[in-house]
Amino acid sequence: MKKLGTIVTESSTKLEGMLLNTVIDMDRQIQYLFQPKSLNPKTGLPVDKFWISDSRVLNGIDIEMTELPYNILGTLVEDIATGYKGMVTSLILHINGCVHVEVRSDKILDETGTVGKPIDVDIRRIKGEAVPILNEEELDISRKFNPSPEEYPSYHRDI
Repeated sequence: MKKLGTIVTESSTKLEGMLLNTVIDMDRQIQYLFQPKSLNPKTGLPVDKFWISDSRVLNGIDIEMTELPYNILGTLVEDIATGYKGMVTSLILHINGCVHVEVRSDKILDETGTVGKPIDVDIRRIKGEAVPILNEEELDISRKFNPSPEEYPSYHRDI
C-alpha cells in the first residue's frame, strides 16, 4: 500500500498529484483517489480527482497497513444510525486516518428490479460480530485524531 498524502506520478497520464484515499476490496485489491496537481485553465479550480489502481502509481512510498480491520471484509454489519444492513465489501482509508466501510445490502428494489446502492459509513458507526467495540473514551480519542472526512467522489474502478 502507498502512503496517503504523498505526491506521486500516475502512469497513464504522467500527471503528478496526491493520493487522498485508499479503497481495499474484499479480494484485497487496492485503489487510490488521485488528485492531480493541476488547475483547470478556464475556471482556475483544481482538475477532477479520479480513482487509479495500485499498479498505476509510480514512485509512491510503500507502507505496511497491518492495523486495518481486514477481518470485517465480507461480514454482515448494521449501520447504527440508520439501521441499514449489509455486507462490508470495502475498507476506505482517508488521508486523515479515518476508516470507513462500504456496506452493500442484498435487497433488490421491487419497483425497478435493481440492486440498491452501497453506503459509505464511518467504521465507528457500524456494529457486527467482527467489528471492534470501542468504549466512550476510545471513541473520543479516535474522533479527535482521525475525524471523519467530508464527502468525496464515489469509488469505482477506473482500470
